[in-house]
Amino acid sequence: MDELDLPSRARTALGALGITKVGKLMSVRRTDLLAQRRLGQVSLDRLRQEIIELLWPPLVGGGNLKHFQSFEEIVESFVRGTIRQVRKADLALGRLAPTADRPKPLKDFGDRHGLSRERIRQIVDEAYLRLTKPAKLATLLPLWREVWAILRSWSRPVPLHRLAEGLRRRLNWSDAPPDAALVRLFAFHPELVTNGDTVMLKPMNP
Repeated sequence: MDELDLPSRARTALGALGITKVGKLMSVRRTDLLAQRRLGQVSLDRLRQEIIELLWPPLVGGGNLKHFQSFEEIVESFVRGTIRQVRKADLALGRLAPTADRPKPLKDFGDRHGLSRERIRQIVDEAYLRLTKPAKLATLLPLWREVWAILRSWSRPVPLHRLAEGLRRRLNWSDAPPDAALVRLFAFHPELVTNGDTVMLKPMNP
């Protein structure tokens, strides 16, 4: 717990529960934490952020996204940095479709690369397994920080188009990413929950 940058009141409240290790903290129910007088929702949000940054240190751009000109560039950097084989990375990017409302059909890949539809599906599935590993998702921590900042400013699920516009403004992009492209990327992250045209942070243990 010493590695977490927490206010003294939060440390006192956790100490009263006998929590001295991050592992134990993650096993405590949210309701038990909120029952402590010195712990409120703001403190829990701070705890969540500190734990995530402890477990997933920033790896891309020194935590700075300003050198990326668009959502597409971030996704491409993430995919190509994870999947070194050019053809497999191309296939994964086509399915993520970071600037499109829909991913490209598998048949298009098969026709272009001379592969069967089933082989294309296998390659994409293998790529997705690599992209969803926590160590790989950690490379997107600077982006997750921007998403969390927007989500925490709302007291309810955020419409995807509002989140997309918020990212555009915060990162000075010329265009906001398509809602569907955000959904495809957010599906990799266990903390983000999309429901229809909204997105929210997954609640802590009930």
